[in-house]
Formats: sequence, C-alpha cells, structure tokens
Amino acid sequence: MNPSYVQWIAQDQQLLSYLLSSMTKEILVQVSSLEHASEVWKAVLEMFSSQAKSRILQIKSQLSREKKGDQPASAYYTKMKGLADEMAAAGKKLDDDDVIDYILNGLDADYNPFVSSMSVKDNLSLTDLYG
Repeated sequence: MNPSYVQWIAQDQQLLSYLLSSMTKEILVQVSSLEHASEVWKAVLEMFSSQAKSRILQIKSQLSREKKGDQPASAYYTKMKGLADEMAAAGKKLDDDDVIDYILNGLDADYNPFVSSMSVKDNLSLTDLYG
C-alpha cells in the first residue's frame, strides 16, 4: 500500500475522531455512522445550513410584519436593527437600504411626511435614519 495513502487515512481518522468527540449527542447520533471526516463535515454543514435558512426566513417574515405601533421610535429602531443583526448572524447580512425599507414600511400614516423625505435621499445610512 502506498505510504502517502496510509498517512492520509491516518490523518482522516484522526480528524474524524476529533470531530466526533467535539459534537453534542444530538448531532453525533446523525453522523456517527459516517466513515470519513469529509462526510461528517458535509453532513454537519447541511444540517446547520437548513436551520440557518429556516431562521433567515423567519426573521425576514418578522421584519416585514413588524410595526412601530405605540413604542418609542428609538425602541422600534433598536428592535429592527436587532432583527437585521440576527439575520447577519444567521448568514444573510442585509444592506442598509433593505433595513431602512423594513423600518420605513413599519411606520404608520402619521409618519408619511418623514417616510417621503427619507425616501428621496441618496445614500441614506442607518445612522442618518436614526438621527
């Protein structure tokens, strides 16, 4: 047998052992039958990728439904910015323009003049909107 192949197998099994020993029981149950580190890594990526996609859809839906209502403008802004930050943490960073659109769409008719004035500004940042 080729010595480099034997060395590769040994390294693969060492990495496999490390990966398996660092997993929670819930994940380990799903990947323990896999024989190579690359298979385990791919399976874990697929598991968390689908969870991240699901979370992204959930946050996106929440962003589009959120309304300012009776809460202070600063609290509403903070909540919306927090949701945008959660999206980024889930792997889908929103541009400032997208976050601004979500924020402006959640304002009621009393804010129409403000929304109109913000909508015509070029290169509006979240900091500018907050100010």
